[in-house]
Amino acid sequence: MKISSYFKLIRWKNLVILASTLLIIKFGFIDIFTTSSALNTFNFSIFLVSNVLIAAAGYVINDLLDIEIDLINKPTKVYINSQISVKSAYNLYFLLNVTGVLAGFYIANLLGFPVLALIPIVVSYLLYLYSTTLKRIAFLGNMVIAFLISLSIISLAFFDLILINSSDVVGYNYTLFLLLLDFAIFAFFINLVRELIKDIEDIDGDKSMRLKTLPIAAGIKFSKYVAVLLILILLVGILYFVFSLLPIYSFIFYYFIVTIILPLLYLAIKISVSNLKSDFNFISLLLKIIMIFGTLSIIFISISVKNAL
Repeated sequence: MKISSYFKLIRWKNLVILASTLLIIKFGFIDIFTTSSALNTFNFSIFLVSNVLIAAAGYVINDLLDIEIDLINKPTKVYINSQISVKSAYNLYFLLNVTGVLAGFYIANLLGFPVLALIPIVVSYLLYLYSTTLKRIAFLGNMVIAFLISLSIISLAFFDLILINSSDVVGYNYTLFLLLLDFAIFAFFINLVRELIKDIEDIDGDKSMRLKTLPIAAGIKFSKYVAVLLILILLVGILYFVFSLLPIYSFIFYYFIVTIILPLLYLAIKISVSNLKSDFNFISLLLKIIMIFGTLSIIFISISVKNAL
C-alpha cells in the first residue's frame, strides 16, 4: 500500500505521458528523419530520466505545500500525513531533484555546453517557486507550468537537433526543430487551458487558503471565457497547420480532424455551458486525452512523410 502511495504521489500516470512524449519525439520523429542527432540512445535515456525525475519532484513539493488545500479539493487523494510521512516526502523530493539535476548536468557537459546545465536547475527552481508563490498569482502560475511542459519538448529538440557538430546538416535539422516547436506550442496551449480548468475545479480549497487564482480574482465566468479563447486560438493554429502542410483527405488529415479539431470544438462549447465540478473534471480529462492524441500524431506524420518520399 505504501509503495503504491509513493507512485500516486509522484503522479506516475502523468510521468508516463511525459516520458512517452519524449520517446515518441526521439524515436518516432527525430531518428526517423535524421541520422545526425546529438544524443545516442544511452544519452537520451539520461536526458529522459532527468526530465522525469525533476517533474516527479515538482509533484511532491506541490503536494507537500498543499496538504490543507488538497484536504478540501481532493480529500481522497491526499497521501502525505495519511500514508506517507512529511519527512519521507521531503527526502523523496530532495532525492528526485538532486538526481534529476545531476543527470541534466551530465548531458550538458557531454554536449560540450556546460551552461545548459542551468536548464534543469531553473526548471527545478521554477517548480518550487510555483508551489510556494507563483500559483498564488492569477494566471502566472498556469503559464509557468504550461511553459515548463513545453520546455521539455523544446529542450530535446534543441539538444538533439541543433547541438550537432556537423555544419552540413544544420539547415535540415533546423527545419525539423521548427516542426517540433509547433508541437511544443500545441502542448503549451493545451496544458495552459487544463491548468486553468483545474483552478476552476479547485476554487473552494484555493479560496480557503486565500490564493489569487484567475477564477478567484476574476470569477469563473471570465475564466471560462479565457479558456475558450485559448482553445479558439489553438484551433486557428491547428487548422492552418492541417490545411497548409498536410495532404488533403489523407489519413493524417482525417486523424487531426477527428481526434483533435472536433474534440477541441466540443470542449469550447462544453466549457461555455459547464458549471459543476464534475463537468470540469471531465473537461480536464478530455484535454489530457487530446494531448495524447496530439503526441501520437507525431508518429503518423512521420509515416505519412516517409511514404510520400
